[in-house]
Amino acid sequence: MLPANPNPTRKADVVMYRTRFCPYCVSAARFLERKGVHVKEIDVSNNSECRRWLIQATGMRTVPQIFINGRPVLGFDDIVDLDRRGQLDLLLAEPPAANQALAAPCATPEAQR
Repeated sequence: MLPANPNPTRKADVVMYRTRFCPYCVSAARFLERKGVHVKEIDVSNNSECRRWLIQATGMRTVPQIFINGRPVLGFDDIVDLDRRGQLDLLLAEPPAANQALAAPCATPEAQR
């Protein structure tokens, strides 16, 4: 069970698919942490089924892949760009939909870091 969001203005569910030795993943996690966001991190290093699903879901082969309330917002550079344009805080303030569970083969507890 994930801890409650420590910042009540950050209501969104944020999931980041990452690998163990990815500097952009570390940067994305730190960036979101500084914004008061709790990020659920899922390590896809050795999960080819999950990597295939990510390519289908996002069209991208790289990590990190970040989802806000089940919607892909892509990687580190993309969230920084959203932040610069003032759109990231709006996305993070949205509460998740009740039926928003990701249908990812890697969204299970054993796949998490």
